[in-house]
Amino acid sequence: MFSFLNLGCEKAEIQKSSTSDNQKISGRWVDECGDCPNWSDCCGRIELISGEFIQFETCGTADGDASTCTDEINGCLEIDGLKNSLFTLDSEGRLFFCMEENHSFIIKVFNFSLGGVVINITCQVGSLSPQSINVPITATGTYTFTVNDECEISVCP
Repeated sequence: MFSFLNLGCEKAEIQKSSTSDNQKISGRWVDECGDCPNWSDCCGRIELISGEFIQFETCGTADGDASTCTDEINGCLEIDGLKNSLFTLDSEGRLFFCMEENHSFIIKVFNFSLGGVVINITCQVGSLSPQSINVPITATGTYTFTVNDECEISVCP
């Protein structure tokens, strides 16, 4: 008799994301959840689910390719992490990132396809039933999110 047990967890230390599905992964900050810098990081994903493209940068993630960044936004947890350079996400791509628990991060939108876009964000990549949110983007500017100690994401008020 053969049995198979598959367990999911949102912590980076035991997650490995698969790139074998039909979607192209176009540019990202980490290649897989195991690449997060801290064992306790939440592994996140931003995916464009409606629209043709979006250009943005992030501030407050645990991984990044630019300088450190901090900010205080009323109603959010601490924003203290790294900044990522401008990134373009198209309709066939997604972006993985690492996030500390009990922190907030910013997505600063610079440009997007005509008519707006919708992105899906989760910080529970690898979980059997990851919690995620859909975020309609209809204007350039700053969108702020909080990640709790269960790697659940919410929009800051």
